[in-house]
Amino acid sequence: MKKNNIHIKSFSYSDKKELLRLIPCFSNWFNDPKSLHLTNSKAKFPFNIKNWISTEYRDINTEVLLCLKNDWIIGHVGYKINLDDYNARIFHLIIDPNERKKKHGHDMIRFVEDLVQKKCIKNVTTTLLKRNQPAVDLFISRGFIKIKDINGKYAKFRKTF
Repeated sequence: MKKNNIHIKSFSYSDKKELLRLIPCFSNWFNDPKSLHLTNSKAKFPFNIKNWISTEYRDINTEVLLCLKNDWIIGHVGYKINLDDYNARIFHLIIDPNERKKKHGHDMIRFVEDLVQKKCIKNVTTTLLKRNQPAVDLFISRGFIKIKDINGKYAKFRKTF
């Protein structure tokens, strides 16, 4: 997808050249422990890219998309597809703080939805910190419905196609 110098493309953590471009973005995005916690509540501060990859992106069914603006990375989303039950799970949706509220997160979710529907996926879920109201509002605006609370801190959302 491409519009107004913005495009979304697949990414692999094994692509060393592209990874070198992503590391400074993550360092900037996660220079505050609160930002890292909102993205991945289990991640330790300071952010460590090697731990991130080894714990979150080693599964072959995990895919990543990057959102680029004028060839600069402004967004990242990870999602996992489970073909056994035809479900997908979105996690680690991150948008550069300077690019938030410009519909990039909305576009990235829509892109994931389009990709998983082509694979006959029936449901997409995500789990969010309930206090991350911008993320909750974003997913609700894309048609996700809260299906359960988890430990009082999290909420699980689902969109069915």
